[in-house]
Amino acid sequence: MKTPSMLPLQDLRILVVEDEEFIAESLQDRLEYLGAIVVGVVDTGREAIVSAQWKNPELILMDINLKDAMTGIEAAAEIRQKRAIPIVFLTGHADLETLQQTKVSDPFGYLFKPFSEADLISTIETATRRQELENQLSDSEYRFRAMLESLDEGVVSIDPDGSLSFLNPIAARLMGCDSNTVLGKPWDSVFRFQPERSAHEEIEFSSLLKSNEAVTVKGILENSLSQRVPISVTVSPILDSAKPGHKLGVVLTCKDLTEQVEFGQQMRHSEERIAAVFRNSPVAMTIVDLNNPAHTLDVNKSFEKMTMFTREQALKSIHPETSFWDSEVAFRDIYEEFRRYGRVVGKDFNFRRADGALRAGIISASPFTIGSKQYVLTSIMDITDRKETENLLRDSEQKFHAIFSQSFQFIGVLDIAGNVLEANETALRFANVSAADVIGKPFWETAWWSHSELYQEKLKSAVQRAARGEVVRLEVTHPDGEGRIHNIDFSLKPVKNKDGNITMLIPEGRDITELREMQTSLQISEAEKSELQASYLQSQKMEAVGRLAAGVAHDFNNLLTVINGYADLIDHGINDGEEANQLISEIRSAGQRASTLTKQLLAFSRKQVLKPKRVDLGVLVDELGHMLERLLGEDVILSLNIGKQLWPISVDPNQLEQVIVNLAVNARDAMHLGGTLSIEAENIVLEGDIHVGSDGKIISPGQYVVLRVSDNGSGMDPEIIGHIFEPFFTTKDQSQGTGLGLATVYGIINQSGGSIQVDSVPNQGTTFSIYLPGLASEEFTVSSSFESQPVATGSETILVVE
Repeated sequence: MKTPSMLPLQDLRILVVEDEEFIAESLQDRLEYLGAIVVGVVDTGREAIVSAQWKNPELILMDINLKDAMTGIEAAAEIRQKRAIPIVFLTGHADLETLQQTKVSDPFGYLFKPFSEADLISTIETATRRQELENQLSDSEYRFRAMLESLDEGVVSIDPDGSLSFLNPIAARLMGCDSNTVLGKPWDSVFRFQPERSAHEEIEFSSLLKSNEAVTVKGILENSLSQRVPISVTVSPILDSAKPGHKLGVVLTCKDLTEQVEFGQQMRHSEERIAAVFRNSPVAMTIVDLNNPAHTLDVNKSFEKMTMFTREQALKSIHPETSFWDSEVAFRDIYEEFRRYGRVVGKDFNFRRADGALRAGIISASPFTIGSKQYVLTSIMDITDRKETENLLRDSEQKFHAIFSQSFQFIGVLDIAGNVLEANETALRFANVSAADVIGKPFWETAWWSHSELYQEKLKSAVQRAARGEVVRLEVTHPDGEGRIHNIDFSLKPVKNKDGNITMLIPEGRDITELREMQTSLQISEAEKSELQASYLQSQKMEAVGRLAAGVAHDFNNLLTVINGYADLIDHGINDGEEANQLISEIRSAGQRASTLTKQLLAFSRKQVLKPKRVDLGVLVDELGHMLERLLGEDVILSLNIGKQLWPISVDPNQLEQVIVNLAVNARDAMHLGGTLSIEAENIVLEGDIHVGSDGKIISPGQYVVLRVSDNGSGMDPEIIGHIFEPFFTTKDQSQGTGLGLATVYGIINQSGGSIQVDSVPNQGTTFSIYLPGLASEEFTVSSSFESQPVATGSETILVVE
């Protein structure tokens, strides 16, 4: 029995395609006995194609006659088109016609039924070996073709009959053709190349193809796109090593010379441009002989203009003292530096113009080579004006530093990060420090501010503000070196460059201690000042009380006139019961109006007794809406926008209704031609910033329900807004109101713990925003539940003092 290592078909993956079941089973058993792996046994051509695709066999044993309409020959041809799998045909027919038909599928062998085990093994081994050789050849051809196609030179292969057998992509591009369409054509129908004429004769390219030695020539290739491409062609014969002297063809290696030709042209153009730059450069230039630097070979126009020497004069001068050099010493000094370092870069020197004027200049010199000759290019700039400007600037800086250092004011310079760059003597002396103690440190961390952490924070913030472009000014106090406190008027100013960018900060301080002491001596004492302020406030109060008393007296006189007049009529004996009842009704009405006036006065003074309850503002406004529509009339549209789930508030609902009605009436009167009255309500949380009401009262952070009443009427200017909550102040006629409406609103809201803000623009409208504290869900408020308790009775005596 054979061991696994001796099996001839060990692990070879084979697909069996046989329509005779008995033969297929027998063949499978024989193959597996020989060590092969039978990946499948099928009996139709279609199954064979599918199995070859998905079961990855390494060899297929294919019967020619199969069950379906597709023959084994057809199935094999389709399989070979898709995959390079060796196929061995199984057939019981050995006629020439059948064998000829199988060639379309490139068979790797035949097994004629019946066949022996030796035939089976030898045929399969021959097929697999052939496949290995073909794979190796294919890999070799692939690598060789890939190498040729990757070259940056064109490669053309010509067979002995003169036809093209191969073109790589570079060659196809140079020839302006598609390699697939020209292969097999005569070379001279595509490769139209004209070599350069030699020194003695014109070269015939076709003669070079007959040579048995490699030859390289240059010339012009005219491609199929009518483009003329300069190339270099190496003609190399392919000789048969087995048959000496026998040629297998010719290989042409073509190198594109377009870049070289263009580079040469560019170099010529570059030389021309360099010469033009030299002649027309705004910088004065000269060219001298490196071996004879005293001899000037050329100068440009700027040199002539700068020195007033003509080109002819400069070229004739061979001695430094007769040229533009100030002296031979100056020339030798420049030359010595060039000799030592091989170049001169930006060296100051003096030169003379042709008119004898001595000028300041700066010179640079660099060597260059043309061919085998060495030269020196010098560039010279006249810096006389710049020197004069530098001298003026230096004088200016000296004056500035003198003023800076000796100023009686405290002056410094900071970078935009706040680090100290410089400080004058006055500032250093005041803090009893040296420049080394403060230079490079953050300004707020220096000795000037060490006495106060508060000032350190303020100065740090001031530096940040100044770095953003803001001028900061504040008054601070400083102890001097002996501990005396000084008042300093301090400022911090940004400095911008010509582009508008802030480049530094200037801190400046002025000692105003004497000024403050003088102001203090001229001011009245604090007690006198307080007394004057109190007197002023009292006068304001008395003015308000006087205005209030006048308004109350006016309204009460009107009411008393009605009451007294009707009482006199009754007293004079009006007997008619109906008429008397009418008069009594008028008296009662006047008394009610007097009561209302009293309530308004109490609300204004915040002395009115409120009955706060837990109120849902949304429900209250919704119930009040119908009454407001009748009150506003047809010309005014009422718009309600009440937020959902408003927090409850603690207010007297009757008084809050009066607030809304008063604001609605005022809004209606402000919209003479009609408009829209909007009532909105929402929950808001105030946090962080402090909000201030129109009366200057601070609204503490917290949760609020905001009621907004807005109109698009005539609006108010700031001056009127400042008086609207004053009692009896009104912009209406005397017959249209008392001036207590908004004063009443103000009193009710303040007594309820709320605040009011007013925003108004003339001719655009007014918005009253009422902030009422919102209650938490578990919070309880004062209620009027005591009203529902049983009335207590008894026999006690009660004394009422009113």
